[in-house]
Amino acid sequence: MKFNKIFSQNQVGFIAEIVEPVHHSFNIDYVKNEFLKDPELSALPVETESGISGFIERDAVLKDQKKLDSILHKSIKNFVVSNTLFLKARENIEKALKDIFLSSKTQINNCMVYHNGDFCGIVNTRKLVAHILKLRNNELKRAREVQKKILGHNKMDNSLFKSEVVIEMAHEVGGDFFLMKNLGDHKYIISCMDVSGKDVSASLITGVVGGYFASLEYFTDLSSLSGTEIITALHNIIRARTPEGYFLAGVVVVIDSDKEEIEIFNMGYSPLCMVYKNTGENRIVIKNPTLPPIGLPNFKISDDLVIRENIKKGFSLFGFSDGLTDAQNSHGIALGDKAVYELLKQSLKKNDQDALNSVVKEVKNYIGTAPFADDITAFMVDFK
Repeated sequence: MKFNKIFSQNQVGFIAEIVEPVHHSFNIDYVKNEFLKDPELSALPVETESGISGFIERDAVLKDQKKLDSILHKSIKNFVVSNTLFLKARENIEKALKDIFLSSKTQINNCMVYHNGDFCGIVNTRKLVAHILKLRNNELKRAREVQKKILGHNKMDNSLFKSEVVIEMAHEVGGDFFLMKNLGDHKYIISCMDVSGKDVSASLITGVVGGYFASLEYFTDLSSLSGTEIITALHNIIRARTPEGYFLAGVVVVIDSDKEEIEIFNMGYSPLCMVYKNTGENRIVIKNPTLPPIGLPNFKISDDLVIRENIKKGFSLFGFSDGLTDAQNSHGIALGDKAVYELLKQSLKKNDQDALNSVVKEVKNYIGTAPFADDITAFMVDFK
């Protein structure tokens, strides 16, 4: 058995099994031996004087042993499948699969493949599905690498603060986005966002968001931009360049060392934990979102809805996507907000230098062997 490599991997002809036809006058024991010699052979085409008349399927010969023994050394005509689907070798594999399942109410195991009017092989539907899944998996792996590059570094450490983001995708690609960026010599932006939707469509929008932030420095002086201006411009892009119904829940933290001020824009993201360390004790204040998600028609930033905090030693911010609170164990029970806050408290008591990773680790332990319900993102900013 051979495969025709003159076609691309996305064409039916690429995986068409090229086998020599058997003549309709051959006996069935010859056909049986051909299948036994090649375990990968799905079917054998049958040839008459007028051309290919159909094929004999592997299972029909090897599984129906009682019927086979009764007619051994006789004609193979009883085994020939003539009512089948004909595919073009240059047809797209996914379109071909759709045609196979929509064209008949009965199960189709094998299809005849033709190129320029000539028979060129047989495609087994199971192998077609396996090939499509393999290609999709490879594409998703490449897409994940692209998304990692878009997201960039997940840590920032300077004389003023230390920040880190931990992200765990539920699938190869997802809709969670984070950003850590300098806005000049004295300003910084730290952001986490969660795109509505799942998987590929959501990951495409994270590409739009990443492209926007990456291009900022090429067109303007970043230090001159306010948080409101940056976010409003992103909102306008999302409204103009994504389908209706998509939006971004997110939190943006702008740190200005000259003003010694922190601006926090929470746009429909999970509540933010503000940690104050007083004489060794940790006091946690929960701040709910004050702004609507980016991309919604009613989105607008008013100054009184921006959370402001003075920069001070021992102050920390902890934020997370709803994938953390929605995390489910093997019984389908969600973790919930209160459990996350409790995990944070316990982690700060044990080791406040690595509280972020400790919380995420405990959440993953809670999930155990259950599948991720959503992407998980958590971040922490510690002021020195």
